[in-house]
Amino acid sequence: MSPTSKLNIQDQAVDQSQAMIIAELQKNPLIKITGDNLDMYVRTGKQGPEVSNKDLHMFASNIIFAKGPSIDMDHQTPKPPANIEGNCFLPQGAELERLAHANSVIIGRILKDTPAFSWMAGHVPSHIRHSHATDASKKTIIYSLPITDKNEAKYEECVSIMELYLEVLTKYYTEAHGSVVPLHRFRVPIGGDQLTRVRLQGAKNLRSLTPDLKKKLVHLHPIVIEFWHMKQDLLEKCFRALYKKDESRQPATLRHLQTVMQVRGVDGKVKKNFRAHFTLIEMITRIMVEEQAVELFNLADINDISLVPPKNVQKEKTWEYLEKIIAHYKYGSLSFKEEETPHQSLLKDDEVYNYACQVCHWVSKLCKCMTLLGKVTRRGYWSTQSTTSPSSFHIPI
Repeated sequence: MSPTSKLNIQDQAVDQSQAMIIAELQKNPLIKITGDNLDMYVRTGKQGPEVSNKDLHMFASNIIFAKGPSIDMDHQTPKPPANIEGNCFLPQGAELERLAHANSVIIGRILKDTPAFSWMAGHVPSHIRHSHATDASKKTIIYSLPITDKNEAKYEECVSIMELYLEVLTKYYTEAHGSVVPLHRFRVPIGGDQLTRVRLQGAKNLRSLTPDLKKKLVHLHPIVIEFWHMKQDLLEKCFRALYKKDESRQPATLRHLQTVMQVRGVDGKVKKNFRAHFTLIEMITRIMVEEQAVELFNLADINDISLVPPKNVQKEKTWEYLEKIIAHYKYGSLSFKEEETPHQSLLKDDEVYNYACQVCHWVSKLCKCMTLLGKVTRRGYWSTQSTTSPSSFHIPI
């Protein structure tokens, strides 16, 4: 295919995308724009005085159509209560029950893949229930905006990005509704990561004193944070707390197990290789949770099927056993003053036991803000990253 033909196809794709955006705007005028920097490093085949490698700093954006909100919703800003106490920020009552249920589902998804608890498979839900489940199940409609040759590290180019947003939105709303009245009425939120939000908000503040509303960018409001890096940040804190490079001979630590399992690509720097770090801690957590269940229910090993209940009570027993694990190993516990059982008092100074519980608790929290365990399969990972099978390890908890 010739370069001209490729450019023609790209132009046709752009026209088709714009037509689809306008068609969707006619049905739903509530949209949101998200953007982030797109950095590329271009290497040249032969460097010289006039030819060298280049750093390209661009900005990519998307339009996302709202799934939950509607145009007839109340737009009044809620008033906060007069007196706010610190306890109101802690989960209480039904919130603690939902937290315990979420932990039960996470543990159940690990155990249902083992011979001893395979009977749980039909009773552990595929999705953790929450108040926004209906909206979350709807299809997300996303369209790409043109990639701009702008560097978000410069305020003047951030202003140019915002002006481009407004220009594109004015065009789309005018073609979809005949005017920009819906844009004036509903406005368009702008989302980005923490750094992008600060930069775009700062660029908008530069226009705060202009009398022209269009130049003031009032239609792009609010500028909010998108938690794209939450999973990565939480996993990084987990490795900072639990992963030490000098613990390769300390039994049952992440560094020790990484060495024994011969897993490559993990050095504690999560941003450099998120997948390898998460896969390592996921595999270790699976083994530890299996050991917790074996110990709690006095099984010979994870292949012991003596605990399988009759079919007519399997659903009740599934949640009964999962709740026992959650309560015994204190998943989701927010209090440091709970009474200890005699068994836990004996293990209070057991470093391996405490470390293993910490690993499991960290991963349970990590799984609540990301795709739950099971997306990265052990079989696929072991076939490419390790020469040792996870089933050959026994971690005494």
